[in-house]
Amino acid sequence: MTRLRLLQHWLHRRWLLWCIEGDVGYLNACAADGLIDSLQLRAFRSRIAQRECRLLEIEADSRRLRAGMQMEMAR
Repeated sequence: MTRLRLLQHWLHRRWLLWCIEGDVGYLNACAADGLIDSLQLRAFRSRIAQRECRLLEIEADSRRLRAGMQMEMAR
């Protein structure tokens, strides 16, 4: 069960990183075109921040799960 959860976390992290990379690329392209601030760009920045927060939550939960697995293996 724990291994499955860790796999889910790994997949979710990969997806979040891919989405963040795409959004940052979009923002960079907009900046290159001279678009610096708009409601849409603010929404993109907000979405990036939300995904980064979720990424941190998942990483913390993964560390907790791995620590639990190590404790069980030590028994």
